[in-house]
Amino acid sequence: MSDKRDLLVLGGGLVGMTLALAAARKGLSSHVVDRADPAELTAEGFDGRASAISTASWNLFTNLGLAERLAPHGCPIDSIAVSDGMKPGRIDFRPEPHEGSLGRMFANRELRLALFEAAKGEPLIAWHPRSRETLFEFGDPLVELALLTGELLGAHRRGRTRRYHGGGLFALDR
Repeated sequence: MSDKRDLLVLGGGLVGMTLALAAARKGLSSHVVDRADPAELTAEGFDGRASAISTASWNLFTNLGLAERLAPHGCPIDSIAVSDGMKPGRIDFRPEPHEGSLGRMFANRELRLALFEAAKGEPLIAWHPRSRETLFEFGDPLVELALLTGELLGAHRRGRTRRYHGGGLFALDR
């Protein structure tokens, strides 16, 4: 195995790719393994959903260098109303004019496009789209992941290892 990284990230969607980009900005290298085809995920009409990006998450995207790319595609969240089905009563969140918005709304497609473009230009991210894993080996000092293609990926195991089963993240502490 010639390409050992600091992190193995299983799932290169909105959360996994954001994690890999944030880690790269701090000098940590990663393998990002995802079963999906990015061309399908970013195709017009694939996913009509939108995501509410909180102000804190928007600050993260700004620090990752994504704000300029994303800003023209979002709209502010000026208020949020919370109710319990058809029961009477609700809670309204509306910031004061000097507080700005509660966050921003973005089409998931635009978020994916921005994240994927940033990842392609980041040398600390080894992105493995359209890949399926077959075997995990938690050894010392490496965590190894075998793909169906026969490729063997590794991450340095330093300290604690966090395992999120069911296609989640393997975060390896330094």
